[in-house]
Amino acid sequence: MTWKKKLKKDVSTSSFVSITHDCWTSLNTQSFFTTTVHYINHEWNLKSAVLGTIQLKGSHTAQNISEELKATHTKWNLPPNPIATTDNAANEQKAFELLNWDRFGCYGHRLNLVVKHSLDIPEVGRLLGKGRKLVTFFHQSSSSTDLFHEKQKLLFDGQTTKNLIGHKLINDVPTRWNSTLYMLQRLVEQFPVMMALANDPALSKQASSTFKNCVFSFEEQSTAENIVSLLQPFEKATTIVCADKTPTMHKILPIIIKLLKIIDRKEDDEPIIRKMKEKKNTELNKTAVFDKTTLMGSVMNPFTKDLDFAPELREQAYRYLQEEAHEVSKTGIPLKIKMEKNEGEFETLAEPPLPALPMLQSEPEEIESESQTDEPQIKKLKSADTEDWLADIVCTRESQPNPELALENEIQRYLGCKILEKDQGLTVLKWWQSHEQFYPRLMNTAKKYLCVPASSVSSERVFSLCGNIVKKKRCRLSTNNIDMLVFLNRNIEYW
Repeated sequence: MTWKKKLKKDVSTSSFVSITHDCWTSLNTQSFFTTTVHYINHEWNLKSAVLGTIQLKGSHTAQNISEELKATHTKWNLPPNPIATTDNAANEQKAFELLNWDRFGCYGHRLNLVVKHSLDIPEVGRLLGKGRKLVTFFHQSSSSTDLFHEKQKLLFDGQTTKNLIGHKLINDVPTRWNSTLYMLQRLVEQFPVMMALANDPALSKQASSTFKNCVFSFEEQSTAENIVSLLQPFEKATTIVCADKTPTMHKILPIIIKLLKIIDRKEDDEPIIRKMKEKKNTELNKTAVFDKTTLMGSVMNPFTKDLDFAPELREQAYRYLQEEAHEVSKTGIPLKIKMEKNEGEFETLAEPPLPALPMLQSEPEEIESESQTDEPQIKKLKSADTEDWLADIVCTRESQPNPELALENEIQRYLGCKILEKDQGLTVLKWWQSHEQFYPRLMNTAKKYLCVPASSVSSERVFSLCGNIVKKKRCRLSTNNIDMLVFLNRNIEYW
């Protein structure tokens, strides 16, 4: 069986999947789009795979994108209505509206916009401009770079700072805000070396003049340190949401609350930092997402389901849980519970092995007796050692269990369950794996939302790979070969 057939079989047996999607143009001006799929298998492992890197003929209109996505959906026999994560481009949003698929806007892009707006301040721009000139100065002069490393050896030849020897200055790129952070970090780190070089007679007159105009003053050095401290939490948040081997959707809401807390203004903030915090606060509140996908991600994490960090959103989140759990139960997805038969063998049952427990409520509502429902009647069975003479007493008729009532009981049990000390070392998926027999109806809802990535970085990383494949000397590769090479490279670890 080929890898594609194995992947197709594995994906088609999943109850729910999510996808990421993005478009890219190669060196020979060919347009491609990549679709990646994410799902949680029966062993509660998060799996990711590239479905294809397909040439997109014509312009990147919403209509063309939606048609190609529909063809990919049909080709791989994906479950209906997957949740997609894409950037916030207008054509992407419109394409998924045409398909009537749920779409989540990449939170990595949102954080990028927040930071870029906060850096758009004249004072910060002047500081970054001096830093860029300083980095360019050393990158263009090998003699100055040699002097730079000599000063490093003199200043950092100690036990605690010896690892700083050999560090080069880093230049930033416009498309990645974190490169600006790395540039400032390195300039702050190497500030003693800059001060030592400021009056070094070995520098030429022109180089000395350029250097003195670009090196930070003590006040600017302090400002740069404060900017680095303000940007580091956003870099950490970006790293978290861009992970693709662990669930990330349940972390979005805690990240937003954490960042809002960090950028609270303080009385001792200097004016530049205060302006940056004000801009970040405004932009972060604009891009903060409290939609169904985000809230469901937090609720389906048993460790954060109480939403103690955002109690004002608890009622809305629980309402989404009720709606989604009932919606998933109507899709006709079988309740798959694994029961071990022999060593290494498992049996899949359609019904849960344990009965639903009573609702955990302080004042349970009165529920109509099951005997009064209109459900079809089934006969109650007797044990093997019960005499037939007692059959008319023991084998009375009882009503079919109400599935909606059983689901309500399950939701209440889940929301009322406590995280035990032994659960401390479990991941979210491992917790669900060890508790799936207690929540056979609710676990499908957990799989639906925990597999949704918080960013579209999975498809964007494919384009980084494509850039290494379709180089100037290999830009005549056929589109089929490009698709094959990307597919093999990205999926080989799983298949």
